[in-house]
This record gives sequence, structure tokens and C-alpha cells, in this order.
Amino acid sequence: METRLTSARVFQSDGKAGALFAFDLRTATTKTLCNFADLDPSLRNLNAHTGYDAWDPEGRFYFASFDGGSHAHVIITRLDIRPLEAAAGIPSKH
Repeated sequence: METRLTSARVFQSDGKAGALFAFDLRTATTKTLCNFADLDPSLRNLNAHTGYDAWDPEGRFYFASFDGGSHAHVIITRLDIRPLEAAAGIPSKH
């Protein structure tokens, strides 16, 4: 069974923190890997996060976070997800 991290969720309009998820399409299950603000407090005030199949050869995942305003502040995050996958009980494929 292969679980791949494929997407980041957008911050909710009610102020709830956004999070990074792992999706297993074979079993139709989703596991939360982390909250964005736990990775970096500067992500807390950004309301859009996107990343899709953005992996480097070392198994790190990349995603962009921004505020969506006219003076867009963008942060690119490089994340070694292996420790997060291990904590969630997901065998690493990276």
C-alpha cells in the first residue's frame, strides 16, 4: 500500500489552522501530518497553501503559502516529511 502526500489544505475562514495531510487512495483514508503553524509560526497568518506532488530527489515535499492579497507575501516551505509520516504510522516511501 502506498500513501502519498499530495496536497495542503487552505486555512479555514473561521480562523482554524490549516494542516498538511497524507491521503491513501487505496483505502480512502486521510491522516493529519501537522498543522502549518506548528511548522513555522509565520505560516499562521497566511490563508492559502498549495503543493501537489512537489518532491525533490531526497524525499522532501515543497509547498507555497500566501495571503492572497494585492501585496502577496509568499513563503516556500521545504519539508522532510519522513518524521511526520513515522509519527502518523505511515511507512515512508521516500
